[in-house]
Amino acid sequence: MILGSVTVNNPTASSEGINREILNVVISSCLDISNWTVTEMDTHKPAALPKDRLLRYVIKATIEKWPEGWRVIRDEPLGKKC
Repeated sequence: MILGSVTVNNPTASSEGINREILNVVISSCLDISNWTVTEMDTHKPAALPKDRLLRYVIKATIEKWPEGWRVIRDEPLGKKC
């Protein structure tokens, strides 16, 4: 079970698909999960996690503008510290 909040910082957009029929934009940002508390579902005790795991890392999201609004098409962690 994961409790806590996530923060997204420093978003940067690029207009890769501006000339397409369906507008798409790639957004790069820093995902901060340092306020998460990960616990075991059955015991409610803290879960064992790697000491070297990234708590703030770069993510790249591809979004498209549909008639109903913006939709996330792909969300990919890049494995880089931010």
